[in-house]
Amino acid sequence: ATQRRKKGAVATAAATFFALSPQLQIQVDDSEWSSSFSLDTIGVSQVLSVKHPKKGLIELGFSISYAPGERSAFTKVVRFVPRFIIVNDLERPLQLFQASGVERRHAIVEVPPKGQSRPFHLPQARAERNLQLKFPGNWEYAAQFPVDVAHDFYLRVPRVAEEPVHEFSKRKDEYVVTIPGDVVRGSGGGRAF
Repeated sequence: ATQRRKKGAVATAAATFFALSPQLQIQVDDSEWSSSFSLDTIGVSQVLSVKHPKKGLIELGFSISYAPGERSAFTKVVRFVPRFIIVNDLERPLQLFQASGVERRHAIVEVPPKGQSRPFHLPQARAERNLQLKFPGNWEYAAQFPVDVAHDFYLRVPRVAEEPVHEFSKRKDEYVVTIPGDVVRGSGGGRAF
């Protein structure tokens, strides 16, 4: 087994070489071992996942290529990348959540504004594979969208509506309803319109 440390994470690989098809398994930090995969799939983008006791399901993308140079027939290079990366090109930070049903959300990552990006994984392996985002502060959640579908999604992120303050003053058939910033006057048999 070999180990490589980068930014606090340890990736461990174990290789099993059979006469015809070499197999590889990986482990990230203290995760379980991945299922084995063949080193014969040159140039194909693939996905594998490992179960981590604290981080949940970690999904990685990987590709296998021949090493450059005259030794390329004897050496293969396996490159691992995060399966999911969010890029924020907006002028304000974003918060990303894994959405599970209507009201259950699991925080994933906060992404700073202006071209910043963050890799992420889904914290709940058995939950729905949908994402939701919102802006920090007084904003509602945008609609859910699937993480496994490569597509452009246009999302509306509305502000949280402030609760109106109702002040009723009944004088005969008149009433006054005060909503912050607005005054609505009306009459008509005590019915609001």
